[in-house]
Amino acid sequence: MRWEDNFTIIDVQPASSTDSRVRYIQIRPACESFDVDEEEFVFENISVPQLAANAAVCAPERQFLRVIQASSKRKPGRKTSPALAGEWTQGIAAQCGTETVVHHLPERDDLTIDARKQPGLSGLWDLSGELLDLFKSATGRNPFSRAADWREVRIREKDRLELAAVEIRNGNFDLVLPEVPSSWQKDGASRISDILPSPEEMSSVKEDAGEVDNLDQLGLKDHPDTILYPQMARIAHIEGEVKAELSIEPSTGKVLQVEALSGHPILRVSATDAIKKWVFIHPYFGRPLTVTVRYKVHCPLLVETTSYTVARSKRHHRRKKRK
Repeated sequence: MRWEDNFTIIDVQPASSTDSRVRYIQIRPACESFDVDEEEFVFENISVPQLAANAAVCAPERQFLRVIQASSKRKPGRKTSPALAGEWTQGIAAQCGTETVVHHLPERDDLTIDARKQPGLSGLWDLSGELLDLFKSATGRNPFSRAADWREVRIREKDRLELAAVEIRNGNFDLVLPEVPSSWQKDGASRISDILPSPEEMSSVKEDAGEVDNLDQLGLKDHPDTILYPQMARIAHIEGEVKAELSIEPSTGKVLQVEALSGHPILRVSATDAIKKWVFIHPYFGRPLTVTVRYKVHCPLLVETTSYTVARSKRHHRRKKRK
């Protein structure tokens, strides 16, 4: 489904005869490329049919389209329904016996479906929300909210995220994903599978991090893979360099003390915290060492926005905060 400026895939598969695995995959633009995030959870003692019990996912397509046509709010005489015209924002594909049944769902507010008379068909629009509420209840968290250590999580889950990207590129979800917004399209391609870069291309997008001058020549035995760019500094677009002086214990090569000589206070904390974890090849006989860490925002963050809801349409809009 398309949600604001993101695409969201909810993949439900049986984990066993009694359990089900639900994956939440989200695709968002980032640094002239795309991010793919994924969360998953196994619901024990809840089967796939039970998860979809309130939605008529296996309703025949002819019946579904007939109801859509009859309940459309379009002007009289307009013969084509929103679903038939391709004006849909989410889709559902279900394996019903040997057949795959696909329903393309237009905006719920464009229809007059009576939930009392058509509870199963009306439930198709509620299914994603019900699954999300179930996930929140079971885990205590939102699968789409980024944790404070989301960069470390992406490194740990690299293989799983790459697999999700490969599935999307292979067109595994094309049946249920609408066309991408015009601002995403490239060379006329309107399917997410056609515009999503390969995992190799996605991983080559430069993440914001502190870069150390002549790192390979410092004689380090061990050091963190990246020096994190402080979130507050990225939001405020604070850039610059930090010069720091190190005192090193000769026998162990461990850093005894780090003193930041220059740089923005927020960047100083990031640099010194990372350098304290360095270990030099020992024995170390050099003098106190001076290093330079450079910070530059390669991927500017979007201006923080607030979402509000229009009561009538229940569609989400974004309004920029005043600076």
